[in-house]
Amino acid sequence: LGRAVGLEWGPAAWEAVPQASVLAVLLNREMLHDESVAHTVGLLAYPGELVTIMTSMDFPFPAQNFYDDVQKGEHFQKRPCPPGPCSDEELATAFRSIFRVLALPFSKHASRGKIDLEIREIGRRM
Repeated sequence: LGRAVGLEWGPAAWEAVPQASVLAVLLNREMLHDESVAHTVGLLAYPGELVTIMTSMDFPFPAQNFYDDVQKGEHFQKRPCPPGPCSDEELATAFRSIFRVLALPFSKHASRGKIDLEIREIGRRM
């Protein structure tokens, strides 16, 4: 099969993402405002498969103004991408690529049977 690595958003992920053949992204509210998440998202121009997983059914998918603000460099307080890895426009495009993929549900407080079913479906996508 392959090797699965669980990483927090940050420097370790920045090194691992370009080498991944499949990247699973857990969608959560904080990811839309965290500079380290944005930096990692900026590295997503890789040829592998992207799988998105929703851990909460009330995830606030971003509106167009989010992408506009990211593209203009106005969304994050600090610049999430140092001058090399990505431009603000590339970062907005990378965020779009995450949210264009149909997110699979994961109900962490569901019954064991439902969790097993969701994990099997996530595994099939990977």
